[in-house]
Amino acid sequence: MGGKNSGVSASPYRGEDRRRIAVAVRLTWRRHLGAGVAVLLATALLVSVVLPLPPARDADALLLTGMLQMASLVLALGVSAMGLARWRLTGDAASLWISAALLVFAVVRLGLVELLPVVVAGEAVSVLAGWLRPASLLVTAGLLAAAAVAPPADSRLRPLRVCVTAAAVTGLVAAVLGFLPGISSFVDGVVGTGARPYTARSSIGVMPLLWLTGVGTFLWIGRRRQRWLFTGCGLLLVALTLGEVTRVAAPGSAVGGLLGRELIRLLGLTIALSDATREVLLTYQDASRSLLRFEYRAATTAEGMRMDAAAAEERAHEAGSALAAIEGATVTLERYRERLDEQTQRALSAGVSTEIRRLQRLVGNQVDDPTIAEFSLAAVLEPLLATERTRGTEVVAAIPAALTALGRADSTQQIVQTLLDNARRYAPGSAVTVRAHADGDRVVLRVEDRGPGVDPQQRTSIFRRGVRGDGAANVPGSGLGLYIAAQLLRTQAGQLWVEEREGGGASFALALPCGADHPPAGIGPRSEAKGV
Repeated sequence: MGGKNSGVSASPYRGEDRRRIAVAVRLTWRRHLGAGVAVLLATALLVSVVLPLPPARDADALLLTGMLQMASLVLALGVSAMGLARWRLTGDAASLWISAALLVFAVVRLGLVELLPVVVAGEAVSVLAGWLRPASLLVTAGLLAAAAVAPPADSRLRPLRVCVTAAAVTGLVAAVLGFLPGISSFVDGVVGTGARPYTARSSIGVMPLLWLTGVGTFLWIGRRRQRWLFTGCGLLLVALTLGEVTRVAAPGSAVGGLLGRELIRLLGLTIALSDATREVLLTYQDASRSLLRFEYRAATTAEGMRMDAAAAEERAHEAGSALAAIEGATVTLERYRERLDEQTQRALSAGVSTEIRRLQRLVGNQVDDPTIAEFSLAAVLEPLLATERTRGTEVVAAIPAALTALGRADSTQQIVQTLLDNARRYAPGSAVTVRAHADGDRVVLRVEDRGPGVDPQQRTSIFRRGVRGDGAANVPGSGLGLYIAAQLLRTQAGQLWVEEREGGGASFALALPCGADHPPAGIGPRSEAKGV
């Protein structure tokens, strides 16, 4: 929200409603309020009763007063900056009004009215300060009142416009009060237009009454909304009220009363800045936590979308393989039915039925049946091998009819189909050998070709998603087949790896648990090939 600059910007807050991150943490309101009021009262009592200054120390008191006013100016600007920072974090309208009020108080009241006449001597400057003195207080009170009644968020507010309007209203009120000196004295109880014109010690003005009204309002809002900023401003108003009382009631010289007021006001601004800073820090922490939650949800959503896209890509790959198998079998049956023996025809028909069921599962977005069952490798793979032979591939099969495995027959068919497809693509014209045997408590099936083989450095990586071998540049493919095959075997407690075939070529091997009806062929060492 707002511009990129950290300063005041003319850009309004037009972002999303982020008030959900503006909830302050639990405020120890009573303890904090009691401590703040006690410190302010103790300071006022100390200045007024215990440390009265004699007139002979007026020069030193004036010097110290100027230093305290400079410090108050800096603190007031700090509170204003914290209010603006909170508005930028949350869009909270009240924070912007408080920021504008403290800015007017700092620049006009503390800077132009109290410090400028001391630095720049001259009647014109003193007269200007006399006009701005009550005007700044009235405008500050008006801005604080706007903060008390402001809605939680107002996208129409612009910091620059608010500040310019406040400055214009201050100038207008100062011009009006310049012609009504009686009203000016009524506002703040000060008579005269000097650098520090406190000649009427008995007059206190109407402003402390306005401050007291604001005290109740801001402390009530701070407690109800659990807002440190409002509580700090309420304690600041307490300090301003006690400061005016100290200025009038402090024993000793008038300068001593002025010094007492500055001490109390400085303490009030310190409390307000501390509370405002705490609220901004807590708001920032809440915003950071909300941002982390949002980033986590976004990352989770992105990961879900990535997984969905990957699943869709894998389903498309499976569907393409199934369609290719159906096409090959049906074309063979149509063209060469009269030449095929009855067993081959049955095998091709069974293969078509298997691939159709596979397509139905993919179209219906059904998950694989997780049931592990015993099946005959020869019976399951016979349709695939028959279809592959009709495509012109020389397939040599050596699968014992009694050899059984534990797993999912459909998944095993899909894995072997992938291996046969790869052999046809990467070793065209080569004979393919499919042989199986029992190895201890598992069944090992190998699909071997006489092609270029697989680089030893890639025999693990080719089973990763999207990875293809060095010789795959001119071969169509997506790098999903072996990845899907390896994943399917993992779900069946199986393994898939590749070795170099004796005499040249590649030997892809898959292992599944041995079927219960087939006795293990001796418990011996397994193949030294590394599983995937």
